[in-house]
Amino acid sequence: MRSKKVFAGIRKGSHGAGMLALPGGHLEMYESWSDCAVREVEEETALSILRPSCRMVHITDDPMRLEGKHYLTIFMAAEVTEGRNLEPKNMEPDKCKGW
Repeated sequence: MRSKKVFAGIRKGSHGAGMLALPGGHLEMYESWSDCAVREVEEETALSILRPSCRMVHITDDPMRLEGKHYLTIFMAAEVTEGRNLEPKNMEPDKCKGW
């Protein structure tokens, strides 16, 4: 049985600095939610996730009046690919304090 973990880090240098955050980012034009999750997790943590295991688990509506932004945040869950690195690396230390 695989252990279930959630990787979270502390944001740096942008809106939400100092707040807890999950790996993620903006959708590219015409990108699916699952493709975005796979790409962002790999870019930020060097973990490879199983695309077929990606699933949407929650959506929040996040207006940020002070920052002049309004996001819909889509939370995805997935499994890390077996036989590869199973621990996240901080690939964007200018944006995250670590996982």
